[in-house]
Formats: sequence, C-alpha cells, structure tokens
Amino acid sequence: MTKPAAPEEIHAFPVNASQAAALDNYVRGRCGYVESYIAKDKDLAAIKKKWEMVF
Repeated sequence: MTKPAAPEEIHAFPVNASQAAALDNYVRGRCGYVESYIAKDKDLAAIKKKWEMVF
C-alpha cells in the first residue's frame, strides 16, 4: 500500500520539472466553490518567466 500524499504535495502548481509552487486555497462553505492562488510572490515570478501568457 502506498502512503497518502501530504497536503503540501497535493496543493501545488508545477513550475518546472523540479519546482512546484504552493497554493492558497479558498472554499465557499455554502456551495463548495474553490479558488486557488499562488502563495509566494517568488513562485509567481518564476511562473511568469517560464509560462507563455494566454489571453
């Protein structure tokens, strides 16, 4: 049997093959709507450098 993933492993966005950005997650209690945001400015900056912007 495999060990369950730790919460910090689940709530992350891949920046590249060796780096993941932690997410801050917010859930509405009435409807279950979920929003996620990159937790650290340095991780957001790395994503902006690496990923192409889409409009």
